Amino acid sequence: MKPQCIQAVNAVYGREATAAEVTAIEQRLSRAMQQLARADRTGWLAKTQEQRIEEGAAAAAREIAAEAQKKLQRQALQITRIGELQQTIADFPGSPLDALSRIVAFHADAQGSIQSVESRASAIRDDALRQMVDTLEATNPRFWGLFENPEGVRDLVMELHGEASGNPVAAKGAEQFKQIAEALRQRYNRAGGDVGQLDDWGMPHHHSQVRVARAGREEWLKTLTPVERAKAIALDRPPPKEFARDYWVGSILPAVDRSRYLRPDGAMMDDNEVTELFRGIWLTIATGGVNKLDPARSAGTG
Repeated sequence: MKPQCIQAVNAVYGREATAAEVTAIEQRLSRAMQQLARADRTGWLAKTQEQRIEEGAAAAAREIAAEAQKKLQRQALQITRIGELQQTIADFPGSPLDALSRIVAFHADAQGSIQSVESRASAIRDDALRQMVDTLEATNPRFWGLFENPEGVRDLVMELHGEASGNPVAAKGAEQFKQIAEALRQRYNRAGGDVGQLDDWGMPHHHSQVRVARAGREEWLKTLTPVERAKAIALDRPPPKEFARDYWVGSILPAVDRSRYLRPDGAMMDDNEVTELFRGIWLTIATGGVNKLDPARSAGTG
């Protein structure tokens, strides 16, 4: 951050901002500018740098206000919930520890009328699944056949990501999933959570650490001599790190939406920048996040 910008921040704080605060402000402004650039690419390119910074700052300010409002909501919910828990413990015929145990986990001894966190979570999950099953089975009793063949899974994933598959059952299933996922998101936020909404979100995604770390193994084996190949197969050796990384990155990049990968000022990354970004992503997935651990910092259990 430029010295004059830091001076402006100090004026707002009424004191000298710490290095951590300055970094946090830079990161928040950068994130806001990237989000604005993604929302309206053409309009963003037409703006001057000053206009971009001004709009990014306004968006960041709205984000800060929303965070402050969320903090107040959580405080109010916490006060209410503590009062309810204290009354529940006082009304329980057994000891306070027994009451706390039943608040956390289900007990089948029928003592008291406490609904545990475990039971409530199970009820929410089962109700969501019930709504999905009822709707999908009413539409087509053979819906679950989608999960028995690769074509059905492909159609469902396409529909979840906004692509027409030509399969009406998959389309109905995707629509129902989106409705339930959004209802659960809103319910979580009303309870104090803070999960945002992405316009292009389709479904949860997961990358297998083992498969990513061993990406391109079959292609790598082809580069070995017959003796080396036999030995590598017998020992189940993974490909070298650089080979697996470059193979995975080369496979992923053609499928990504390049307009989503922006510099801090909202400008699009070039090929080298995107490649380096995905190389870092590969390392994080392949190591299970170990590459981001700081050996100088100790960690304990909560």
